[in-house]
Amino acid sequence: MFIYNPQKNLQDISKELALPFAAEKRTKIEKININFAYFESDRPIFIRYNVYDENWNSVLSEDISTVMTTEQIKDGEFSYDISSKNLWVENKFYVSFQILNSFKGSIAVSGTVFKPAFYRKNFGEWERTPTVSPALNIDVKVIK
Repeated sequence: MFIYNPQKNLQDISKELALPFAAEKRTKIEKININFAYFESDRPIFIRYNVYDENWNSVLSEDISTVMTTEQIKDGEFSYDISSKNLWVENKFYVSFQILNSFKGSIAVSGTVFKPAFYRKNFGEWERTPTVSPALNIDVKVIK
């Protein structure tokens, strides 16, 4: 699990987590989904997404962010529909998310093992996680 608890650790705010993906054909990202083990917050959470090419350059033409509430988490998953952003990717790319506000409580993003991810603090250098990655997945549409 990747735990955010800004009351205990101020570095949890703005920590960015990214996962690598690959697409052999031109692919449109429809939704970004995050799975939570638990979610306790006294206020809505401001979350920002980014999509990077294989060289860690953002491919977005505009910011993608939203406010996430407890009520929007269904069966432990928060899904954010970005189909209207018309975001197309190909080859290797990364999808990231950041929690950008403080709150009272604690949230834990579910994790998977044996699949490394990347993280950075306050727009610092990207570091690789050893063998664990957050449970983030995407829904896509592939051109045939």
